[in-house]
Parts: sequence; C-alpha cells; structure tokens
Amino acid sequence: MTLEVAGADGQRRVVTLRRAAALGSGAERHAITDIAPGTLLVRLGVLSDDKLMEARPALAAAKAIVFDMRSPGALAPIVGALLNEPAESPPILTPILLRPNQEGMEFAVADKAIMPQAPRVHARCVFLADERTVGQPERDLLIVRELKLGKIVGETTAGTAGDVAEVYLPAGLRCVFTGRASRGYDGSVFFGEGIKPDARVIRTAAALTAGRDEALERGLEILSSPAPEPAPAK
Repeated sequence: MTLEVAGADGQRRVVTLRRAAALGSGAERHAITDIAPGTLLVRLGVLSDDKLMEARPALAAAKAIVFDMRSPGALAPIVGALLNEPAESPPILTPILLRPNQEGMEFAVADKAIMPQAPRVHARCVFLADERTVGQPERDLLIVRELKLGKIVGETTAGTAGDVAEVYLPAGLRCVFTGRASRGYDGSVFFGEGIKPDARVIRTAAALTAGRDEALERGLEILSSPAPEPAPAK
C-alpha cells in the first residue's frame, strides 16, 4: 500500500506500507537474531511456543538476551529456564458467583509452581515492553520483576492480564470479558494500571522516521554496562 503523507515540517512524501508476516510463516526464521556479539534478540510475538522451546539450547549458549515482549507473544513456555530453583506464579483470582448482580461475590485464589528447566539460561536479560504487551506477557513480567530476572525497558504495559471468558447472547452477539483476574505477588491490582518499566523509553517521531528502535538501543546499553555486584549475604 502506498500513501502520501505530510510531515511536521509541512513536506509531503510518499511512503510504502508492507503487511507483516503472520505467525507461523517465514517470520519465525527471523524471530531469533544475533544483534551483537554474544547477544540474541528474541521477538516473542512471531515465535510459536514450540519454536521457542526448540530454541532453548541457543538461548542457553548466549551471553545476553533481549526478549521483545511488545506483542502478545509469551515468555511462559521457557520462563523455567531462567530459574535456579522452583518459584510460584503470580496469583490468579476466579470469581465465585452465587447470587445475581455480583452480590456476595467471592474469589478463589490460585497459583502454581514454576519449575526450573534445562538447559539453564545464564545470560543477562532485558525485556522490552509497552502498551502492546497485554495478557500472558504481563503475567510473565510480574515473574521477571519479582524474581529479578532482568530489567524491563520501554513503556507501561496494557494492564489487561487475566484469562478471557466469552458468552454468546441472543441475536448472535458475542460478549468477551476478563473471566479471571491476575494480581501482583503482594496482592496489588494492576488491571488498568499496567506494569511500569525499570527504564522508561518513549518512542519519538524522529526515531521512527529514522528506523531506530530506542527501547532496543536502551536495552543493549543496559546489557553492555557492567553487571551489578551481588548483594552481600546476611
């Protein structure tokens, strides 16, 4: 598709838009790339769960990894490879409705154990996020933050984690809503709030025009900086 657009400088120019490849197509061939010596860029949004699992040996061999989570792609299938020991997932709440209009509504709270996976990924990691990070990837980032698996870089996530429920109504209408809600490890609500990044990077028109990815650039800066010293044992 070709469009004629006017820039902020008043100049008109012709731009060409190309449709992105769909999940499962040739896009997966470029989902994991060497972006710097010893550093991998993993675009989770164009990588199926099976392909992500197959990539674990390559991830384990990397010295640093940038996980691009600025899409619905989830880290969940391999998050255990980032762990040294078992951990709990963030709590998820299922409403128990016994009366109309949510009167007396209660919640069943559940979580599950996340077990370490082999091969273990020892690389330093950063995680790119913004408003396109929605659903399961947000739950993954809660794990990242709680267990200090790496820095989150970019912008605040969508704030819409939780399982989707749907109801079909008369006249063929389909109603979709959040059937189970996620919470932070401390029980805090982030629905509608999102997860704030450790390093905030706002996209600019100048960078987009130049074809630059400022969040990725900041993530690489973090990975190239000296690793922080571990806290002394108590």
